[in-house]
Amino acid sequence: RRIGRYSVLANFAACIQHNTLFFQLRHSDGRNNLNRLSLAMLLAMTLSDGCDTMLHFVIGFSLQFTQPFNGVVLVAVFKFLVLGVAQIPGMLSVFRVQNPEQPGEGPNAMVGTFYARTFALQLGLGVCVYAFMWALPVLAVLAQLYWVPQIVSDVISGSRRTLHPSFVWCTALSRLF
Repeated sequence: RRIGRYSVLANFAACIQHNTLFFQLRHSDGRNNLNRLSLAMLLAMTLSDGCDTMLHFVIGFSLQFTQPFNGVVLVAVFKFLVLGVAQIPGMLSVFRVQNPEQPGEGPNAMVGTFYARTFALQLGLGVCVYAFMWALPVLAVLAQLYWVPQIVSDVISGSRRTLHPSFVWCTALSRLF
């Protein structure tokens, strides 16, 4: 019963994250506004969600034989879909604006490079989490520092209000869950 409630709440929080990310990308539509978004912030959010998804898969598969309906795996699948449908394509659009095509390099090479770097970082982070399992509370706190790259980027570029306030509030509240 608790797992069922948890899966409903976690899926609701993932829906809020998904919708607020789409809202922010729509708010930042345009070359100048997308150029002001910090790719490091989006990458930190994506890596945090990727680790969260892997953690849900591991917990769900460990509970596989004790529960007939496993809501934790459902949470992991839904977060994986949100990660693939919203976050990575959103990061790709920011990456394309910030890194224009080089002469002689097609768009497929740039997309391939982007995906290779993103998934290599995800794999490396998964290995680090496994290796430093004893420091998991510290890693969980560090995963909540995804705003820092955007703040530093705004200070360096001298821009203000890059992020819409509803994106900041909804993302912060849904990620606290």
